[in-house]
Amino acid sequence: MAKTWEDKGNGKWKLTVTSDEPGVPISVFHGTRDEISDQLADSQLNANQRIAELKRNSQPAASQPPPPAGPKPLSAGERMQTVADLANPSTVDSAVTRIMESVVGPIENLRDSAANAPAEREERLERKATEAAQAFAAANPEYYLTQHNAETIYAYVQLRGDLTRQDHYQRAFEELTAANLLQKRPPSEDEEETQSSATEPERNAPARTAQPKTPTRISTGISSRDVSGTAPRPTNRLKYTREQIDAMSASTKKRLINDPEYNRAVDFYSQPRRKAS
Repeated sequence: MAKTWEDKGNGKWKLTVTSDEPGVPISVFHGTRDEISDQLADSQLNANQRIAELKRNSQPAASQPPPPAGPKPLSAGERMQTVADLANPSTVDSAVTRIMESVVGPIENLRDSAANAPAEREERLERKATEAAQAFAAANPEYYLTQHNAETIYAYVQLRGDLTRQDHYQRAFEELTAANLLQKRPPSEDEEETQSSATEPERNAPARTAQPKTPTRISTGISSRDVSGTAPRPTNRLKYTREQIDAMSASTKKRLINDPEYNRAVDFYSQPRRKAS
């Protein structure tokens, strides 16, 4: 840019402003130096307003967010300037920042990533721990899932292992089970029925009475026991009564098929009753 002053006399001047850039118009101002200064100030104000208007028109719409800023490789001239700035203590910081942004993008992005890193890491570890615990439970159907068992295993693994590893849950389950520190699964309905059937004969058995003396023989040679109309009593008390066997379900009888006491009772009650002659 070049400025040329021309004295017109009587305190009047002519200022000519030209530019080296092609296509830029020449600016000419007339008047006293103060008047020309005012004209220059007005011209600068108009230029600033025009620049602001152009910036507003060039901004993207509010509904269209600006594209994310990425790395901006340095041009050859910028590289030379950066090398010079690195040798200057007053500009070394800006030079380093410029180099980093040319590789990883704006520094603001790095600050945001560093601020969010702890929360993201915590979320990632929690997700992996949940997956490991679910995999352990799926691989161990005998594991009884209760609040007590879950908290006990979690505390054990947290203290002695890694919450993100399934094998550490497995080891905790085995060691806590061996120490009898976990709640056990209650028996199912069928198991309760079997246990009930096994204990009811003792509860329902009639009170023991003194054994009667051997009945005397009558003239016919048949004892009163032989004409009672019931099957002979076994030497040892039966574990199951006739009523209990008749009330058993098919599934219960199937489970007891290998029980010697059950088979002995069935054989006994299946004998035909002898009637009086």
